Amino acid sequence: MKSLKNPSDLAGLKVTVQGLGLHGGGVATARYLARHGALVTATDLRSETVLAPSIQSLEGLPIRFVLGCHEDRDFSAADLVIKNPAVRRDNPYLAMARNIHTDISLFLGFYTGPVLGITGSKGKSSTASALHHGLRQTIPGTRLGGNITVSPLAFLDEILGDSHAPGHAPAPGAPVQSLPPVVLELSSFQLGDLPLSSTQFTGLFSGITNIHRDHQDYYGAMEPYVADKELIYQHQPRSARGVFFTSQDWGRSFARRAIARGAGDVWAVRENANSSDGQDSPDTTFSGSFYLADRGGRELWGMCHPRNRAPFAVFSENRRVAGAQQGLNLLFAAAGMEKFGVDPGQILQALDSYPGIEHRMEFCGQVNGVDCYNDSAATIPEAVLSAVQSLAAPVHLVTGGTDKNLDFSLFSRIGALPATISVLDGSAAPGITRALREAGRPYSGPHPDLKSSVTAALDNARQGEVLIFSPGCASFGMFLNEFDRGRRFKALIADLARGAP
Repeated sequence: MKSLKNPSDLAGLKVTVQGLGLHGGGVATARYLARHGALVTATDLRSETVLAPSIQSLEGLPIRFVLGCHEDRDFSAADLVIKNPAVRRDNPYLAMARNIHTDISLFLGFYTGPVLGITGSKGKSSTASALHHGLRQTIPGTRLGGNITVSPLAFLDEILGDSHAPGHAPAPGAPVQSLPPVVLELSSFQLGDLPLSSTQFTGLFSGITNIHRDHQDYYGAMEPYVADKELIYQHQPRSARGVFFTSQDWGRSFARRAIARGAGDVWAVRENANSSDGQDSPDTTFSGSFYLADRGGRELWGMCHPRNRAPFAVFSENRRVAGAQQGLNLLFAAAGMEKFGVDPGQILQALDSYPGIEHRMEFCGQVNGVDCYNDSAATIPEAVLSAVQSLAAPVHLVTGGTDKNLDFSLFSRIGALPATISVLDGSAAPGITRALREAGRPYSGPHPDLKSSVTAALDNARQGEVLIFSPGCASFGMFLNEFDRGRRFKALIADLARGAP
């Protein structure tokens, strides 16, 4: 197969998109390939009925659909197979493929502008979104894509301009326009898939927000999971910035490895100014640090302390998103903005105004005076603990879902933080309830559906208190995905607020 250096190289190739999906990534990839002249087959094990929204959005494009099954020849005879991140790398159909790419690897191969990457076990979506929000204040063309449900292929043609659009070629000697920054949220799956196409992440900026036990149903151990995460910084040029959460052992380890390989711009994110980084002389090791500071207000401030310069604030107690975890997310966003040369005053103004994103500590209404928050994107127990800790009012927690081989003993650390706990039925329920019983913590449930879980929590909540839906688990089974789960929760809250039965 000819090399893929430009979008025009796709023309005439037989390309199979494995996993059309419902999140939008498969659809954007299939559309992009078809627009650039590829002969596209989109295949998915789910039925035409389930995938109807995705199929309808591709109406009118010359795409062949194979649904409810896979056909061997679509992989063995394809010039190129595009792997969905949800497809396991040991999938037998992938073994038939001659060349494997992903939407991320295609984007990184075609786009020559600045790319900023964010990964981590929790907080990566909020961090990437906040970084995008901040950069967009000074560079309006900044884009956001990746694991945050927007494939970067969806906007690649637009930001490259007419010279790269299908059917066009740049005029000889035409000036090259400055390309805008693109912020990518990258999951462990998306990073780990890059070597399949010999692609490396070489972006201007990388950040690993934290590491917690996650996706162990896929990886089976922490080491391969962490190894995939580390791909975000291992091939960056010396001038690029790497930022690590050095209040955690994993982050300290990443920072040491980055410095050992010759990285020249390594920064620490810390829980406070005095957090130890495990170094004898942190100021001679790091280019600087970002940390949370208590100035006696209702929320922690965010500070940046570059080496050999005075510290300055990057957000204040007046920020719109609450809690220490959101504060840490904003610190990573500030690190990306500072790398891009944004003025300190503009960083503070932009991050104070960041409104947060859907399904992540999202305020979604009141029921009888009880504030309701949708935290459906919380898919690990650590995220539940962080969510509960971030709210000052008495909290009524709705949690539970599908187990993905996680450590639910963390639920025993919730202690007396929530006023009540309502457990949703699912394969994770035994692990959650066992941890709560061992901690002597009362709970209700497991409840058979979302409505009964929520109403049980609301029955015990009073005006001025808070109900939060923070599952701490996967969403498979009862819901299509965590976004469907969050939307159903918000619809339920809206119905209950109207007094619907």
